[in-house]
Parts: sequence; C-alpha cells; structure tokens
Amino acid sequence: MKKFVVLIVIIISLTSFASFGKALDAGSPEIIAALNYFKSAQLDDGGFGPGGLTEWVMMAIAAAGQDPRYWRKNGKTPMDYLRKRNLTNTPSDWIRMVLVLVSVGENPRNWQGTDLVEKIKSNYRNDQFGDELSLRDDFWATIALIAAEESDSPYVAASVRFILEHQNPDGSWGASTTGIEIGPDNTATAVISLLAAGHPKDSAAIKRAIHYLKTIQNSDGGFPYLFVPSNAATDSLVMQACSAYSTDILSEKMHDRVVAHLLQLQETDGSFKWTETSWDGKLMMTAHAVTGLLGKYYPIHPALSDWITVDVRIEGKDHTLVHCPITTPSSSATPLSVLVEACMQAGIEHEITQVKDSSYLKSIQGDRDVWQFRINDVLPMSAADSLKLASGDELVWFYDPEGCRSTLKLELCTLSLCPGEEAHVRVTQFDDETGSWKDCPNYALVVDQGIQSSSNGVSTIHFSKEGTYSLHAEKSNGIRSVKKIVTVEQCHPITVRVRIEDEKLVPWEGLVTCSGAEIIDLKGQRIQLRKPVLVSALEGARRSGAIEYTTVKTAQGLILVSINGQSEDNTNGSWWYEVNDKRVHSNIDEYVLNDGDKLLFYRSPQHRK
Repeated sequence: MKKFVVLIVIIISLTSFASFGKALDAGSPEIIAALNYFKSAQLDDGGFGPGGLTEWVMMAIAAAGQDPRYWRKNGKTPMDYLRKRNLTNTPSDWIRMVLVLVSVGENPRNWQGTDLVEKIKSNYRNDQFGDELSLRDDFWATIALIAAEESDSPYVAASVRFILEHQNPDGSWGASTTGIEIGPDNTATAVISLLAAGHPKDSAAIKRAIHYLKTIQNSDGGFPYLFVPSNAATDSLVMQACSAYSTDILSEKMHDRVVAHLLQLQETDGSFKWTETSWDGKLMMTAHAVTGLLGKYYPIHPALSDWITVDVRIEGKDHTLVHCPITTPSSSATPLSVLVEACMQAGIEHEITQVKDSSYLKSIQGDRDVWQFRINDVLPMSAADSLKLASGDELVWFYDPEGCRSTLKLELCTLSLCPGEEAHVRVTQFDDETGSWKDCPNYALVVDQGIQSSSNGVSTIHFSKEGTYSLHAEKSNGIRSVKKIVTVEQCHPITVRVRIEDEKLVPWEGLVTCSGAEIIDLKGQRIQLRKPVLVSALEGARRSGAIEYTTVKTAQGLILVSINGQSEDNTNGSWWYEVNDKRVHSNIDEYVLNDGDKLLFYRSPQHRK
C-alpha cells in the first residue's frame, strides 16, 4: 500500500482540539535526540537519501534553527549532494526544491541557471496546477509560490479558488476532485496552503476543516491515514495545520494528546517510527515530527537557534574511542567542550588541565600530552578552549605523539553484498599543503582485525561468507579513517502466489519465484534489493514475461505506479496490496516476503473494507 505521507510536520493545535500543547524548542531533549539521529544518518555523499528525502530532512534541520547547508559528512554537504544530482523535469521536484532553497536562504529563481518559480508557473493550466483532477499539486504549488514571495500572483489566487471549490461538505479535502483519499492528511495540507496564501482564519472553510479534524482524532490522541492507524506523518500534518491556524495555543501547557501520541513513537536513537508497529521510513517520519513539534509549518524560513549539531570522533592509540553526534549550545561550543561532553556521554576517562586562563586536554584513558584535533579535516591554529564550532562541523580528536597525522578517508562502492561478491575500496589522505585529498599509498586496510595492505590507494576485498564486517584504514602518519560496516547476506529464492486485479485488466494469477534483484525506476534510479520483498515478486513476474510494471523512488519510499500500463490516477485510484489476506502498510521495497505467501495487488479509489 502506498502511504502518501504528504510532506511534513507536527504538532500544535488549537484549544478546540482537546487542548494541544506548547511547541518544543530546539534545545528540548526530544529535538536534540532527533537532530543527533539526522547527523548519524547523513550519507557519505552529503545527502540523506534520494527521492526528495534530503530536501525534507534539510527543511526539518532549518526548522530547528540550524543551517543544513554546512552539515558535513566525509567533507561533503547536502548542498553538494543537491548540486550533483540531476533535477528531474517534474513539478514535484520543482516545488520541493523551491521550498528547501527558501528554507536555507538560497534563491529559487536561479538554481544552477534554472528559475524554479517559473517552472512551477509553467505547470498552471485551466485556473489550477497540473492534473485537473488532482488537488495535491495545487496545495503544494501554492505553498511553494508563497515561499517565493508570490502572494500577489494571480496563479495563487486562482489556486486558492480551486482548492476552496473542492472542499467536501464535512470540511475535509481529498487527494483529488474525485474524492480519492479523503482524510486528515489532505485536509491539513489544504489548510496549510490556504493560510499561507492569506485566506482568513475565521472563514467558514477553515472553520469547517478544523471541525472535521477535531472529529476524526483517534482515542489515542493520534490521527489516522485511511486504514492506517494513528501515525507520525498524519499527526505531524495536523499539528502543522493547527500551528498555522492559531498561535494562542503556544502558551498552553504541554498536555496535548496528539503531542503525547507522537512522542510515544520516538525511538531511543531519536528517530520516529511511522506507527506503533511499523518502522518504515524512519528518516522521513523524523523530518515530519521535528518540524511539527517545533510549531513550524511550511514554508520554512531561515531562523538561527542557540544550538548546533556537530560530528565528534575520538581516535585513540589503538582504536576508535567514540564516534557520535553532539547537539550543544552554540555559545559554548568549542572543540574542548564538545570533547568533554562526548567523553562524559561515553564514560571515557579524561583529564583537563588549567594553565593561567586557558584549559587544555591533558589525557584520555591515561594517554597524556599527545592529543590534537582537526575541524573539517583542517588543523586549526586556535586553541581548543576558545575556537567556536559551527553547525555541521566534523571534529576529530586524535592520538598523535609525532605531531604529523592528517585525515584518512575510506570510500566503498557498496555496503551490501552477497557471498562471493567483491567490494572495491579507495583510500585518500588530506594534504595540508594543498587543502585537498590525494590517493594514499601504503595504507593498511583493517577488516575485522585482519589486515590487508595496499601500495596504490585501491584495494579489492572478496567476501566469501555471510556476516557483518567492519572496515577502516590506518597509516603511520594518518588519522584512522571512519569505520564502514559491510553486510554480506545470502538471499535464498522463495516462491509466492501473485494475483493482480483491476477493473480494466484481465486478472492474472500465478506462482512466482523471487529473491533479491536490481530494479530501475521511472527516473532511472537503480534500486538494489537484497531480500525478497513485494516488488521482488513483481520483478519475478516481469522476468517470466507475465506482466510489466513501473515504480518511482520518493522520499516516502518506493511507490508502485503502474501494472500492465494501468497507472494510479485520480479516477481509478492507487495500487494497494495484501499479503495472506491482510493489508500491508509498508512500501513495496520494505515488506519482506516468506516462502508460500499469497500476494494480491489491486487498484481502487479507496482501500477495501
């Protein structure tokens, strides 16, 4: 089943909702934990994932008052990722890019030579945006144009009229003019877009929408999405709508039931799961939750908080002592203070000494007077107790008795393999003279305590057995590289029964043998599947010549677009799925199948009762 977690956000409602509570601030434990989760989830390319996931996480970070443009991972930032990625020629990409660029203070009218605002306008036809049956594109195009300071645009005025004309009598909105997916998600998004465009809060349409949301709240305090129970995505959208509707509740006590429900979905690592029993899309759910819990709503605008998040690593004489994100007050964030905080969290013995008015690191776990630090790979000239860190910095403290070490960087072609496959490794070293990375000869590649040497900066590792392997590079004049974890799993083929139903298709049913596979979505993105999941069954059927299908990778996960040419649309509905006669809430690349499972794929304007 496709979960249209429309983008975004979270809590704070109006008092008529059962007393929604006060917004969290950027220094609250829940937000700090979520920001640390974001930092730990950042990828080596600087982004947070494809399909728009990077943009939504960036906006959540911006909502927390930090500038994600400078969050570094392996020396790369989210902006590096966005610049390198090819922007597809789709309205959803234009809208998302306008929103993220505005949230970080960039110009959406000149993104690598493209005016994204005009791109959105080019999708306007017949007094609305995009598909004439769709409402979602009108909701989000309106929000994006408001972000781009187009509040007086006739395009916005026409879109607002179109949205208002298609409100249901009970105050709700659906995903389309045909009544598909009516619920709190789309209703909340409509409210956000209307209020962003300046539609009066006391209008009949807004009041009906708020009343509808109040009536659909579940007994546990959360909000449902169709047949999906209370979940983080819907909670967040409703909270965002309520924040946009009223600021009076910001002074209320934090006893709001929806806030309580959402916080129950937060995990110990700071992430948020989708529902009580589903962990799908945790990064996207956390982006939703952070924005809403902070009382923010789209469009997000830059606003700096008093907190920063940095990546901290302490490399000892023989091994890595700690590697973790730290979110801390910006006013007191120095390399020394962050080191102390990381040591205290990890229970690492350390000694700080005072000389006149300055503080110095004396020892860590008994190793004395041999410690240095680098920020973003550069050896600074300022003292550790006075140099101010910035949001997104990478800080490494390292044991260096000779005083000559610089950073090593290990790059892998993949982190997921099958037995018998090879991984290609490249190691580079930071050159202080040029400020650039150079190939690193004569390093030692450590694979689970075993050592493989290389003389030219490149290694090939053959993995013959299943397991989880830790890799890092070492060199006498280098700082130990960040560890990489490689998972080697055997994917055994299974056989499942697949049935496909649609009013415009002859039903097809048959046995399919499937395992892991590589598929290519409509945007040309390659998706590697290591386990037999729902889409593996479709791929198995396609390879046998039984069917054709298409998918697209989005921030919400992999979405099934069509089977045998029959696409999801605003008349016939979405593709849904069941396994062993039970509804599946997960995306088609997330639900793992078992041998003998019975699968049903069907297209319908609404889910089956």
